[in-house]
Amino acid sequence: TATVNRGTITLTADAYTGSYDGAAHNAVSNVKVTPSDATVKYKIGSGSQTTTVPTVTNAASYTVSIEASKAGYVTKSISKTVTVSKQSNKTGNLTLSAASGTVTYPTAATFTVTKNTSGGALTVASSNANVATATISGTTVTVTPKVLTSDGQTATITVTSAATTNYEAQTATYTATVNRGTITLTADAYTGSYDGAAHNAVSNVKVTPSDATVKYKIGSGSQTTTVPTVTNAASYTVSIEASKAGYVTKSISKTVTVNKINGQVTLSATSGIIKALDTTTFTVTKNTSGGALTVTSSNANAATATISGTTVTVTGKAEGSATITVTSAATTNYNAASATYSITVKKREGDPILYTAKDLYNSGQGWQMTQREGSRFSTGPIMSCPLYGNDLWLWGKGANNGTIGHNVAYATRTIDTHGCSKVTVKSGPYSKSCRRNLFK
Repeated sequence: TATVNRGTITLTADAYTGSYDGAAHNAVSNVKVTPSDATVKYKIGSGSQTTTVPTVTNAASYTVSIEASKAGYVTKSISKTVTVSKQSNKTGNLTLSAASGTVTYPTAATFTVTKNTSGGALTVASSNANVATATISGTTVTVTPKVLTSDGQTATITVTSAATTNYEAQTATYTATVNRGTITLTADAYTGSYDGAAHNAVSNVKVTPSDATVKYKIGSGSQTTTVPTVTNAASYTVSIEASKAGYVTKSISKTVTVNKINGQVTLSATSGIIKALDTTTFTVTKNTSGGALTVTSSNANAATATISGTTVTVTGKAEGSATITVTSAATTNYNAASATYSITVKKREGDPILYTAKDLYNSGQGWQMTQREGSRFSTGPIMSCPLYGNDLWLWGKGANNGTIGHNVAYATRTIDTHGCSKVTVKSGPYSKSCRRNLFK
């Protein structure tokens, strides 16, 4: 008895393994079958059989069933696991319009996603939300800076494209450098002349942003949010500071000038006439600055002047004229001011001439003076005046005796209120009174 069995078919194949690249790949390769004329059929999963090697494209794990058959042979079946991996985070799959940028508070900055190969959903995140936050709309990313206390802080903005069928999740980064905002600040300084009123030291103050806090300070004084005022004449330095959270504080300084004005001095009179040795007075009726008053004479040989309070006393010295100048010293708010008074000094009627030191010499018997023309003592060219207490002996060339040294008269002397000798002749042919000065 012959037992007959069907023949045996041998069947081998290699499964495809690779990463998604968008191309179709044969699910199996290197298929070998014996007998070679056996019919080979393929099927992926629960699909239909086909005599054509099937292809795979998308990332997945596939089960490929292969069957070889021939009449007289036992049908041979094998299965292969085919793997297409998702494409990894490949450079260039997700790109941005910029890799870094500077963001200045409070203005947000934007950049865009220029390529998203996988088409995955886009999300965005910041590495430091205290420096900057980020949002995305469509493909536009908005970076919003936060309030900082220093410049140059950074945050990394990561854009993620979610994993899809064929791609792993993709990422790209943007480095945001955040700086504080800039404040602009301008102001006009006051310049004027003293008028007794208080004026704002600065005006037309403009600041951006408008809600920044503005503070003012004059010199080394304290800061205030109120514009300071100036009144007195001086040069002032006004410091102005504007600040706001998230901004670099802005400071400027302005020079404010209040100029002195001219004071005014008026007198009760502007001129006068007196005789030598007499006095006259006038007063200062107005001194707007209140400055200290002083007085000078342009010709002290003719007249001198003194001041007490607001009263000026002028003393005549000798025939002539002088200009008396009253000056009010400069003060905080006023320049020095002056006014003038013209004085004419006339010679007293019958006064003797005044003698200078050169007219006197010591003869050994007393002081000698050379008599000048115009003296009331006209009895001789020479007279000596030895003084004994208040007595004055006069020698001279008498009218009725031509001998030099003849006793002409005996007289007494007193000092009057003008500092002059008043001589009263007691005996002799020239009984008269006279006044004289030995020195100018």
